[in-house]
Amino acid sequence: MAAEIQPHPQARTPCLLSKIEAFQDVVSTAVIIPKEDGVISVSEDRTIRVWLKRDSGQYWPSVYHTLTTSCSCMSFNPETRRLSVGMDTGSICEFILSEDYNKMTPASTYQAHQGRVTVVLFVLEMEWLLSTGQDKSFNWHCSESGQQLGTHRTAAWVSGLQFDVETRHAFVGDQSGQVTILKLEQDSCSLVTTFKGHTGTHTHTYTHTHTHIHTQIRTQLECHSRLFLTTMITLLELMVLDTVAHGRFMLHATCYVYYLQATV
Repeated sequence: MAAEIQPHPQARTPCLLSKIEAFQDVVSTAVIIPKEDGVISVSEDRTIRVWLKRDSGQYWPSVYHTLTTSCSCMSFNPETRRLSVGMDTGSICEFILSEDYNKMTPASTYQAHQGRVTVVLFVLEMEWLLSTGQDKSFNWHCSESGQQLGTHRTAAWVSGLQFDVETRHAFVGDQSGQVTILKLEQDSCSLVTTFKGHTGTHTHTYTHTHTHIHTQIRTQLECHSRLFLTTMITLLELMVLDTVAHGRFMLHATCYVYYLQATV
């Protein structure tokens, strides 16, 4: 009997779409605007920029805003066009972008941490603003009132954060390589479990419920012998590989826009 030939599995490989070179310092975070030919970037050169693709095929800033201190991280919610920017001073500044992405209006400011904000995450369903800082604290605020709802101390400063709305579980990855799962309530939290599967910094955490498959991919690149890019991708379901298109990278003075395409 002839052996059955199994088809080759599809793999995702990054394809470079464009490159934006207009920064004076490290690009802290860059995100693609869904359903738009646009990119939002924040940088340690103290700028927030909204890039829209022009007829020439090049990206030009439609919004250029300078803050008083370096921008360390950012979260963007496309439904509300709310932009939450973590600062080097420990504060978080929020802005609302116009529908055409040509204007940005200040909304609110939170003094969330005593040190540099490492991760910020806005949860629309809960109206919560989650954040972590180098002060080794994980905080959540009410985005409507601006009041702090709760806080949790971590063993090391947090470098990766995700939140599952259905279970209210926060997945917190820190500098020691440890991931802590917390159950958040309105004004308190409880420890679910803690596990350690990494020997170095845990930089990004991705979660997918209703699954039993845990795949970890770690990529470390060196750029000009001085800047390291570490991307930790945790996929809890292999089917996510067919749907996820992630394009967020941090590089010195350059913003690269990628998408993931299937290759046979």
